[in-house]
Amino acid sequence: MWSQHYESKLIECTENNDFTYVKATHTGYDSIGVQHIRSYFFDKIKNEIKIVDEFITTKNSEHEYEIPFHLHPNIKVTNPTDQRLILQHPQCNRQLEIQLDPIYFPQFIRGSTQPILGWNSPSFLQKEPTTTIYTKLIKQGSFTITTLLKIVDR
Repeated sequence: MWSQHYESKLIECTENNDFTYVKATHTGYDSIGVQHIRSYFFDKIKNEIKIVDEFITTKNSEHEYEIPFHLHPNIKVTNPTDQRLILQHPQCNRQLEIQLDPIYFPQFIRGSTQPILGWNSPSFLQKEPTTTIYTKLIKQGSFTITTLLKIVDR
């Protein structure tokens, strides 16, 4: 399915009773002169995960970035504001609040054939529609995106 295999590299990993922090990069954008570094900071006290994506360019050229969040078919998405989403599963008493970076203008794609997006494959040769939260960005130069995930009671 994927013709190119990229390499990932762990940059840093720290854990204690209060938090877990992981920072890594990959070679997926090397051919266009962009380094992608992703950091996860899990605050165990607040039940929050902060995701920071850094896109560092070697040139000041313009690039297109596609950012999909693929969800399980049973997840219900509500969109109180453009940047604040609520994800719920019918069998869970808790929900996930996602605070998207203001750079995002999310689309909700389900079972699309153009582009092929919003599908789940529970087993070989089977597919079912699911929701993908999708953003396409065209950016020049380096930039950072911050996403906050918070687990809360309903």
